[in-house]
Amino acid sequence: MQNLARYGHPIDKTEWLSIPTEVNAHYNPQFNQFVILAGILGPPFYHNTWPPFMIYGALGAVIGHEITHGFDDTGQQYNEDGYRVQWWTDHSVANFSRQTQCFVNQYNQYNEQGYRINGQLTLGENIADNGGVHIAFQAYKNVMNGMLQRAGNYTGDQLFFVAFAQLWCSKLSSHSFASDTHSPGPIRVLGTIANSEQFATTYQCSSRTHPSNNRCELW
Repeated sequence: MQNLARYGHPIDKTEWLSIPTEVNAHYNPQFNQFVILAGILGPPFYHNTWPPFMIYGALGAVIGHEITHGFDDTGQQYNEDGYRVQWWTDHSVANFSRQTQCFVNQYNQYNEQGYRINGQLTLGENIADNGGVHIAFQAYKNVMNGMLQRAGNYTGDQLFFVAFAQLWCSKLSSHSFASDTHSPGPIRVLGTIANSEQFATTYQCSSRTHPSNNRCELW
C-alpha cells in the first residue's frame, strides 16, 4: 500500500531503498546513483588493515563495477537526471551495440556445471565486471604512484587480481543460472581477465595464451 500511494508523485531521490547492514552495492539509473552499503565493508571486500592491492582489487572492483553500470546496456539509456531518453548520438549508440556484441559472443562460449552462459542476459553485469576491474586497477596504480609492493613471491599488481578473484569464491548451484543476470563466479573472473590488457601485462602472458585480438573492450 505504501508503494501504491507513491504512484503519480515525484520520486523521492533522498529515500534509502536498502538497509545499511545489507552486504550489497547497487546502481539505480533512475536516481543516477550508486550505493555502497555499510554491510559490505568487511572481508572479503574490505578491511582497514589490508594493503592497497587487496582493497582496490576487492572493494575497488566493486565500486568500479557500480560506476560502470551507469554506462552499461541499461544505464546508457538514462540521462543524468534519471530520465530514459537517448542522450547519445546515433553513431555512439551504433558503436556501443557493436562493441557490446563482442561481450555477448564471448560469454555465450562459457559453460559452468554443464550450463551454457547466456551472454545477452548477463551483458550488463559482464560489462560492469570488466569496467570495474579496469577502473580499480587504474586507481590502484595512481595511488601507488610508482611505489612497488610485494607479498612473498608476488607483486602488488599480481595480488590485485588475486584479491578480485577471491571475491567470487563460493559454492554454486546451477538452479539459478538460467535467471541470474550475473555470470557464475568463476566466469565473472575468467571473462574479465581474458579481456584485461592490465592482467596480461602484469602476469606477462604470451600472445598465444592471452591474444589481444580476442579481447572485448568497452570502457
